[in-house]
Amino acid sequence: MHTFIQDLRYALRQLTRSPGFAATVIITLALGIGANTAIFTIFDQVLLRMLPVEKPKELVRFEWTGAFSGSMSAFGGDIKDYFSYPMYKDLRDRNTVFSGVLAAVRNGVGVSWHDQAENEDAEIVSGNYFNLLGLKPAVGRLFTDSDDTVKGANPVVVLSYDYWKTRFNASSDVAGKNLLINGHPFTIVGVAPEGFHSAIDGYTPGVFLPIHMSEVAMPWSVPRDDLNNHQSLWLVLIARLKPGVTQQQAEASLGPLWYSLRAQELTGYGTVSARFKDKFLNRTHLAVKDDYGFHAQARRLAHASVGADGDGRCAGRDVCGECGDIAAASRCWPRERDFHALCAGGGTIQNYSATAD
Repeated sequence: MHTFIQDLRYALRQLTRSPGFAATVIITLALGIGANTAIFTIFDQVLLRMLPVEKPKELVRFEWTGAFSGSMSAFGGDIKDYFSYPMYKDLRDRNTVFSGVLAAVRNGVGVSWHDQAENEDAEIVSGNYFNLLGLKPAVGRLFTDSDDTVKGANPVVVLSYDYWKTRFNASSDVAGKNLLINGHPFTIVGVAPEGFHSAIDGYTPGVFLPIHMSEVAMPWSVPRDDLNNHQSLWLVLIARLKPGVTQQQAEASLGPLWYSLRAQELTGYGTVSARFKDKFLNRTHLAVKDDYGFHAQARRLAHASVGADGDGRCAGRDVCGECGDIAAASRCWPRERDFHALCAGGGTIQNYSATAD
């Protein structure tokens, strides 16, 4: 306390010797703090509280570590962000901590409507996608589980709200009409709600297709048999925590399940080296991340405006709770970086062997 009083007296003496400088510092601090507070308040109100999905803070994503050998379809990003379809089904059906798990991947497709063709961004999604996010249609209906059961059986499409307005002139009777996706007829069943873009952070698709129609959207994937291939990574997974379950509790609960699923997958590799087996089975981990895109993007914008201290910590750390400077932000929020670069030719990496650390 004595030292603090001495420091305070010294600071006051210095300020009185340079009143002009002192006034400048005080005004600058006041304006900076006031502006940052105002900006963060706007972001908090507009982005954190008025999101176009239901209870966005319950949404989490996954990252895994460990060895892998197989194929990977990466539309930007790291191998640790992607999962096979069989792994998705096992995590969805055998967990006890999520009210649901969805899968999605981005892709480009050719869309033809009234003899006018164009390339358009698409999101290929599981049947529970819209329901898990708590979304309601602007027109018609959205996908249900029954739209995503048998490969090639349900050629249906949901339009994004913006694409519906610009390409279909916001026609209220668009549901039930047909268009062509990569030359194949699809029936429009509905339009996504206004303000919603994608479960993949930063992505703005024009159309949504069911996962079981993925071979139409991604014909180059047919030889891999993605829907049955444990060694083909191509899907991003997002889950909704059950009420009262925390991210830490969910991660701890998934540990034994993840190990057992990896042990099952290891048998599909046949004979492997002891080193590969050790990395695949004993040095693997499934992490549950609560920095999922919707509220994560809001926090990114907020901390970019609030600024950082000299240690790279966010000046408003107690509020936004994340990294401060932009370099640190790129490490904390890989998904923004991951999904903005679309790999040419479908982004497929064949015969891929790696360790996700």
